[in-house]
Amino acid sequence: MYVIIVNGQPVFNKVIRITGSSLQEARRIIRTPDNNFLVVGYAAANGTSLDREALVFKMNGSGTILWAKKIGGSNWEEFYDVVQVGNFYYCLGYTRTYVNGTFLSGGNNLNADIFLVKINLNGTVVWAKNMGKPANGSSATDGNDIGFRLVPSGQGGVMISARINSGANTNQNNGIIWVDNNGKARWAYQYDLSSHGSNNELTFSIWRDGPESYVTGGWISTFGPPSFAGGMLFKVNQNGELVWDKNTRCSASGVQGVFESMYFGYYNHNTRKIYSTDYYAHVSGSVREAQVCTNLSSNGNAPSTGGIPQAKRFHYGTADSSSNTLRSLIFPIGDGYQQFILGAYDVTTPVFNTTKHVTLIAIDKDLNYQWSKQVGVHHVPNLDGILNQVFDMVTCDSENHSLMAVGTVARSNGNKDILISRFGGTGTLETCEATAAISSSVLTETTTSINLTRINLNTTNCGNNCWADDDLIGSVNVTNVTLIAEVASGPCTGDKPGEGAVVAEKFEDLNFITPSEISSAANGLNKLSFEFQKQPKEVYFELTNITGDFVFERFFGNMTKLTSGFDFTSMALPKGEYVWEIEAVYEDELGIERKTNQFTLE
Repeated sequence: MYVIIVNGQPVFNKVIRITGSSLQEARRIIRTPDNNFLVVGYAAANGTSLDREALVFKMNGSGTILWAKKIGGSNWEEFYDVVQVGNFYYCLGYTRTYVNGTFLSGGNNLNADIFLVKINLNGTVVWAKNMGKPANGSSATDGNDIGFRLVPSGQGGVMISARINSGANTNQNNGIIWVDNNGKARWAYQYDLSSHGSNNELTFSIWRDGPESYVTGGWISTFGPPSFAGGMLFKVNQNGELVWDKNTRCSASGVQGVFESMYFGYYNHNTRKIYSTDYYAHVSGSVREAQVCTNLSSNGNAPSTGGIPQAKRFHYGTADSSSNTLRSLIFPIGDGYQQFILGAYDVTTPVFNTTKHVTLIAIDKDLNYQWSKQVGVHHVPNLDGILNQVFDMVTCDSENHSLMAVGTVARSNGNKDILISRFGGTGTLETCEATAAISSSVLTETTTSINLTRINLNTTNCGNNCWADDDLIGSVNVTNVTLIAEVASGPCTGDKPGEGAVVAEKFEDLNFITPSEISSAANGLNKLSFEFQKQPKEVYFELTNITGDFVFERFFGNMTKLTSGFDFTSMALPKGEYVWEIEAVYEDELGIERKTNQFTLE
């Protein structure tokens, strides 16, 4: 393997594919408590695009695949998101095999249902289910219901943000569904603008801004009145009731631009701001520049330009140039309180004999530019063209020494492979630096209320809005697969063998952590804190309910919080059984120290 060492960590690009498949993508990555990574996406079965299988695999920090599985049926299945809740992973996407209670075969079904699969930590399926609206049309969008993002629910299970299609490509709507840990849809709602009934309101993200409140972001299509075009945010409570909704638009120099979607977002619990992004088009729809906005979650309002929250765009060279064709996603670094990275990828098609890299732009909590770099693999001269795309990114350690990104390498011949990139978490790696300077300009952000209507999809006699397929799928096909990884050429690969080989961890009995539990006979455990006889290189903490199905606390690092402790009487936790777990890795020890305990709140 050819690597560059940054702060002792290997830095690399890898291209991953399945034997016989010419089409695969990685859409989401999460860091797991054992300091590995879980990735979801899809892979075309048997080398064709007519039968895609949802793909989930686990890898370590050097990009070595630990296990990989394909899940699905005889038509298309894809995963867009994954979240770990206790001792389970919930994988979300869509299925064209299990639709409207019917198993479909033949590779020609155009309808789709939301596809949610719960798996154990080793990848075995616990249950799978499909959810969606009944549809009998032949359009590729008719009844094409897709799950995009999910987060742990405040009362167990997961909360899903989905696209609900009402039967036409100009009538796609927001959907939020609460599914409990047993696969039961507790409620499902569609959120529609009443004066916009035949057009699109779509959300592509959901995140929690409180124990039982959720913010989702997307866009309102430009088919509707001009005042309704652009980004959209709305907030719901645990019952799915609307708290507020806002339409967001941005402009520069007094000229109204086009801002498609508050696309993928993140909530900062420290600043109480929503960070969301996609692209900004000032001159024409073909010129797209990376755009990030912030809104206060408490009321959804945004002050005038120059204030905080604010909006900002990032671009190469001259603003509004045809060379700027970027769509951007936003990823928090570490605890997500201070730093963020925009992953801006080119939206054009791959071009023969040309490489298009991903542009990474680091910003702080106030949207100030920090550094930028380009990552991705090179094309093979005279044989191919490469378009690198990054869809998700996580930090590899609590000090942000390096970052792990997943995405796609799209080729000019139509093939796609999975891109895995690990790179330094600062702008000091010269071989990855962007060659052109990135400039930024502050935009004015304006918001207006849009008055969404909530429609209950579970009720009877609800016509085209009825919900279908709330039962679990009897069985899904699960196939163990072998992923082939190769180190690719290009930035971040280096030109000589690296010196920092990854050593397999040995699990030994370590005892440097001392828990302090203060209990009372009446209430059970009241307080919990930890003392450390040795400073860990890495520490992880998790607090869950007894089943491990809902997480109340989960974080890497933050020694101050662990030593100061938790006062459960002030956390307003409901009565019941709980489990805490702590893991630590030490600089000079080959092993992980792990301690756990079960307690009761009366």
